[in-house]
Amino acid sequence: MCTPLGPYGPCDDSDAPYVKEIAERAVADHNKSAGTNYTLVSIVNCESVVVSGTNYRLVLSLKDDSTTSDFLVVVYYRPWDNYLEVTQFEPVTK
Repeated sequence: MCTPLGPYGPCDDSDAPYVKEIAERAVADHNKSAGTNYTLVSIVNCESVVVSGTNYRLVLSLKDDSTTSDFLVVVYYRPWDNYLEVTQFEPVTK
């Protein structure tokens, strides 16, 4: 992950197809590496900051079998080479 050039700000459109695609890829990558079986229910919050690419800080509502929980997921994404790295994936504590 690269150092942010400024503070995180709200995504222009958290319902945009590209945000959903990034969220789904992040969940799939996490499932593969952690052996989990989460599915995306919704994007609760989306913030981003430009680096040499973009860091996305997402709060995702995820379902695992019968339970649904919110997770903080930070993703580094470079669209020009389709590189995506999940740098943080943790439950949101309430």
